[in-house]
Amino acid sequence: MASGDSYDIFGMNDLVWVSGENSGYILGNYGIQHSITMKVKNSFSQAKNFYIYFGTNVTSAFAFPVVNMSGYTNQAVWINGGKYVDLIQTGEISPGATVTVSFFMVIGAISSTAWFIGARPV
Repeated sequence: MASGDSYDIFGMNDLVWVSGENSGYILGNYGIQHSITMKVKNSFSQAKNFYIYFGTNVTSAFAFPVVNMSGYTNQAVWINGGKYVDLIQTGEISPGATVTVSFFMVIGAISSTAWFIGARPV
């Protein structure tokens, strides 16, 4: 995932520049990139939009996720241990329907584990 903006905590000294149609610095350059596919079911009686959230459940940990879904990139702020952050939205899901959501996520190398990913209604 490339970004033309400066988001690196090390003054961009550790980022690689990518040239081309989507040029910019690679976000999460020394991290782990995941291709995530998850199913989200709307068990409510009315249509709902859901947040996809990410967090870390170790209280002494922290994480810095970046997500990309359908060309939209969102960079979260630092997440402290035991906390989560909403990253993207599914769009409206009909009552009783299940949708498959796919996105890419980069977790910076200086992040801690263990992580969790989930969905919750907006």
